[in-house]
Amino acid sequence: MLTKAAQKITDKMILQDVIIEEDRELYEYGMVQGVIMVINWLTAILIGAMLNMVWQTVAYLILFTPIRIYAGGFHAKTQLQCYFFTSLFQFGIMAGIKYLPFTWWVYLVIVLISVYCMFFIAPLEAENKPMTAEEHVKYGGIARRNWIIEAVIMASCFLLGWDMMCRVIAACFAMVSLLLILGKIFHKKAAA
Repeated sequence: MLTKAAQKITDKMILQDVIIEEDRELYEYGMVQGVIMVINWLTAILIGAMLNMVWQTVAYLILFTPIRIYAGGFHAKTQLQCYFFTSLFQFGIMAGIKYLPFTWWVYLVIVLISVYCMFFIAPLEAENKPMTAEEHVKYGGIARRNWIIEAVIMASCFLLGWDMMCRVIAACFAMVSLLLILGKIFHKKAAA
């Protein structure tokens, strides 16, 4: 359904000389992925609303996305599996932020695991999208830069006593680390 709608929109864009025929696949793919991303974000915000954590959900998504895009990690095999796992993880993350106890040593453990994952695993390519050596360096650098910026924000929030924001950033780091570790495990199994 989404693919057919993207094809129709692309056809109109080509007829109106907005894009050229050679770029058809790129635009169709981008439109489908954009709609899926919006659906995932709306589902996440709905989950956040059910837990009375809308601002935390929005903050989490804003912080998670720029690291996840460049760090890579585990990817589901289908869009439906991706949606299911993303929704399940989103509920787990928000419930964890809300109900689990966070102490300075919990933050420290999460940050240390995250440091290892960001500097020794990321970026991790997907099975269906291998990276060139140049992309590996570029994406790894961007992922680490984004992580460092968020680590500085987290440290500042910790010093200011903004516990809820620290929890959100720690959850972001934990999820990126989990996805990198799972990606490494499944990538090894697929290669074997």
